Amino acid sequence: MKSAHQYQRLVLTATDVMKPMIALLVLNAIVLTVWTVHDPLQRETIIVLEDPFGRALETYGVCASDHGYIFLIVLCVINLGSLFFAVVQAYRARKLDTELQESSSIFLAMSFILLVSFIGLPVAVIARDSDDT
Repeated sequence: MKSAHQYQRLVLTATDVMKPMIALLVLNAIVLTVWTVHDPLQRETIIVLEDPFGRALETYGVCASDHGYIFLIVLCVINLGSLFFAVVQAYRARKLDTELQESSSIFLAMSFILLVSFIGLPVAVIARDSDDT
């Protein structure tokens, strides 16, 4: 209790919460805009099955870009970095005594999102590279 005079109560307003959210939105929009202008996705139709006359019986389409992985890595760094930062902040605030303490539940939810991201992204990459035939 000796150091209690060093601390002060902060009141967060809606604009305090909106500032980082708008910053993340703008960062994502900038990366996606640069991706669209610099290396837009191109649709490619792949013929799986042809009849004896060379007509396509079964096709599927994919969209790809030459350097899309670079933009995906940048987007993952931005969004997973902000998620990791939020998990750390929720963990640090888990023991705060307040009437409406929700940080432990928020910490668990964001931890699960982070865990699914780290498990789901490699599985998606592996599944993308495997043959469906």
